[in-house]
Amino acid sequence: MPSHLPKLLDDAPKDLGGNDVHTLPSLSGLSKLGGNGCIYLHTIRDLPTSLKFLYAVDCPALETMPNFSEMSNMRELDVSDSHKLTEVSGLDKSLNSMAWIDMKRCSNLTTDFRKNILQVSLSLPLSLPSYRAHTCLYI
Repeated sequence: MPSHLPKLLDDAPKDLGGNDVHTLPSLSGLSKLGGNGCIYLHTIRDLPTSLKFLYAVDCPALETMPNFSEMSNMRELDVSDSHKLTEVSGLDKSLNSMAWIDMKRCSNLTTDFRKNILQVSLSLPLSLPSYRAHTCLYI
């Protein structure tokens, strides 16, 4: 592991912001990860299913995200200003657990991805717990 990365082995929240990170290493066991302003980060590979919060704001090179279909613990996802991102595969499968999704100014999101996420989010039952019924979705 590169020496300029913070220790990634314990469950404390991680902030990779401002590092010259291109691709994230394995992050098993984490519940919160922040990488705001990682201008060279282009790939986030496997994320632990224990992850609840992912903040990768203003990561202009970010193109590749892992499949979110098994991310049932995820509560907040913020990848705003990630201009090269086209989709987050499987995100529609984890919307039930989400309270906050921010993809503002992700100008390359595909039309199909946007439509799918909006359709699924609008079909969620209002009888879900309050954090689910009031999901904030910005795309």
